[in-house]
Amino acid sequence: MGKSAAKCGLEWISTRDALDAQVRALMALAGALRGEDVDAVHDARVASRRLRAVLSEHKRLFVKDALDAAREKVRGITSGLGTARELDVSLGELAKLTSKMESDEKKAGRHATQFLKKRRAAESAKLAAAADTIGSPEFQEALRGLQPRAGKSRVCYFTAASRRALRRFDAVTAAADTWKESSAREHLHALRIAFKKLRYACEIYRGLYGAAMDVFVECLKDAQDSLGRWHDYSVLSQYVAEARAKARGETAKQYAAFSARIGSQADSLLDMFRRHAEVFFYPEQIGHFRLFLSGKVEDLQQEDGVCKCE
Repeated sequence: MGKSAAKCGLEWISTRDALDAQVRALMALAGALRGEDVDAVHDARVASRRLRAVLSEHKRLFVKDALDAAREKVRGITSGLGTARELDVSLGELAKLTSKMESDEKKAGRHATQFLKKRRAAESAKLAAAADTIGSPEFQEALRGLQPRAGKSRVCYFTAASRRALRRFDAVTAAADTWKESSAREHLHALRIAFKKLRYACEIYRGLYGAAMDVFVECLKDAQDSLGRWHDYSVLSQYVAEARAKARGETAKQYAAFSARIGSQADSLLDMFRRHAEVFFYPEQIGHFRLFLSGKVEDLQQEDGVCKCE
């Protein structure tokens, strides 16, 4: 698998198509970003991250100065959308929680909501700046400058891609091992980022692996999504702590139960991730994943959450 001439010669074409797709996605969202549409903020941030992933996975193809200029522009877009997206998610979760609270707790919930809304309003200028960057001549010029290096690569595209996919996968397993040894929050965050990078790489290389890559993504999705939900509540907990510090009188007293509710939910989500991680990081399954990503087997099958080579 993957050693055919067709798969070996697709690198620049595939890279160009992937770049074009993410740039089009960003361009289409610029207007909605100015309108501060919640879904547009999320979609634009994801598109910018996917664009960065394309540049990172294929960095050896580009002239370095042009690559650095493009990556700086895209990184600025991602950064400009980050806090607004966090606050949008936190406000959404607050709305769900508040609707289920007793009247006393709702005082704290409403106070936290107003605090976060003020924080969110302060991000409007960054959203407008990100939209302006997307539509700017400078951004388009940086993207047009992404020309391939002189000379033809001697490495088969599938060979290079499988090596990179394996490195991403090994980074995930290494981050998981570190977290298991320490249980530290920062190591759990590093694992979440490693999961994201692996998933973006898998999306980029789907054309090389075919439908079996969709099965692999489904295998990692449960663990990644549950970790993402934990992260959302972890961020919400930090924002609520900031709001609590500003509360006074009776409202301040209600924050104890409110904060405990959020902490309990975060703990439940972390337990859920641990259960998914036990399946994903089962030694035999890790072996199947490495065989698949290396191209030594052509297929994966999923049954009861477990993926196996066929």
